[in-house]
Amino acid sequence: MRRASAIRRGQPTRPNLVAARLKAARYLQTPPLSIAETSRRATQALGLQITRIMVAKIEANLRSVYDFEVVALAIALDVDTRYLLGIIDDPHPEAATSSKQKGADDFKTTVLSRESV
Repeated sequence: MRRASAIRRGQPTRPNLVAARLKAARYLQTPPLSIAETSRRATQALGLQITRIMVAKIEANLRSVYDFEVVALAIALDVDTRYLLGIIDDPHPEAATSSKQKGADDFKTTVLSRESV
């Protein structure tokens, strides 16, 4: 299996920006979400397989994160994608929550149209 270049053994790694925010976002939920529930919700969000092991490895900084996975995790955790990326500190900015579903639908349409090409 091929590993992401930033995670190869023997090479210095930088912390994954999403790792700490992902764990924090899970604990923001009431009650806090398990890794298994987070993966189930993320898989449902975009219809793409995001396993519990993937989520655990992302949180432990043992795996890179693809852009579509960040979107699915943000939808699953009901937080803004920019929060997971460390761009903003508020997980629920007003503007993002009102257009969250529209953004998810737009993303699905874009991904699915590219796959059919």
